[in-house]
Amino acid sequence: MVLVRSIAVAVLALAGCATVAVPEDRLPQAIGTALVEQWPLAVALVVAPGVETTSDRIVHDVGTHIGPTVLWALKQRFERVASTPAADSAGTFTLLGASAANGSVGFRIQLASPTGAPIDEWTVEGKPLAALYLAESYASALNDASAVLITTLPERPAVRAWLAAHGIALPADGPVLRAAPSSGSGRTAIALLPATGDAPEDLLAVRRARTCLGERLQPALEVLERDALRQRLYPWLELSVAPSSAAALLDFFGEPALRATLEAMGVRHLVLFGGGTNTRFDKGGMLCGGGGCLGFSWGTRDSSFFAIVLDVQQGTTAGDPQSRRTVDIYMPALIIPIPLIGATENEACEALAKQVRSLILRSAPP
Repeated sequence: MVLVRSIAVAVLALAGCATVAVPEDRLPQAIGTALVEQWPLAVALVVAPGVETTSDRIVHDVGTHIGPTVLWALKQRFERVASTPAADSAGTFTLLGASAANGSVGFRIQLASPTGAPIDEWTVEGKPLAALYLAESYASALNDASAVLITTLPERPAVRAWLAAHGIALPADGPVLRAAPSSGSGRTAIALLPATGDAPEDLLAVRRARTCLGERLQPALEVLERDALRQRLYPWLELSVAPSSAAALLDFFGEPALRATLEAMGVRHLVLFGGGTNTRFDKGGMLCGGGGCLGFSWGTRDSSFFAIVLDVQQGTTAGDPQSRRTVDIYMPALIIPIPLIGATENEACEALAKQVRSLILRSAPP
């Protein structure tokens, strides 16, 4: 897995040379409305000189998106956000500075009273999901930074005290969300995510989940993959904010508003997928030189996959099916090595998909 991540990072860095502008349709502003409570306060946002010029050596326009992204994030939390302090402003947020490197972004933000007295100051960092282009990584990092800002605002003691002084009483625990529109699909849907142990930020993990399980569950089930679910539930599944285990996900979606949001989308089950294939030629041997190779090696190819099926409406684990297929493999070499490898992934994935489909359809409401 370490090697896979290293290759993904290298591909990301090399491919980044091909795209120099952050794709605006991947920024949080393109999502629409975040699923968070909006407070009936007016605030101001001031962007300090230098923030807009924050740049990566390949992606030059990162800084031009930081201010608008923070503005959008604050608008999700506050009823009105102006570019200059107004008479009815409860406070002023100031972007003091920003940084961009290797697909990650960070910015320093300060909250001050209408008289200019500092209330709180902190750093927000956004981490990128793996992407084919560096510019897409910056879009992902801006999504993550925005999510961190939105979700942590009510957690900061100084901000909570400031909100309380303006008559905003926050719940003791759990988010308060806006209502989510129904998907209107009328079908049984599932949400498919890579298991946390398989690096959910890894593009290869997302692709494995799709090809091994997602494609086999359709059309009997509607499958919402990671990116679609992230957008529908923004900001709660961004990299720095998302729950880190199956148990934490169940607890998280136990919050009534989030559970209702999934129900409106037609999603009752959340499926975490993990596993992979290992190929080992660990017996025999061969010698290679200028004229080619000579010898015979053999070993095994093992495909092992698992799924954790969470029933979000019931708040329970519906099952954790597993599937494994192993075959012997051979590689004779007479000048050129010729691997003779039996297929294992298709059989293992098909067996797992049948188990998952049966679990979900059996527990679906009539």
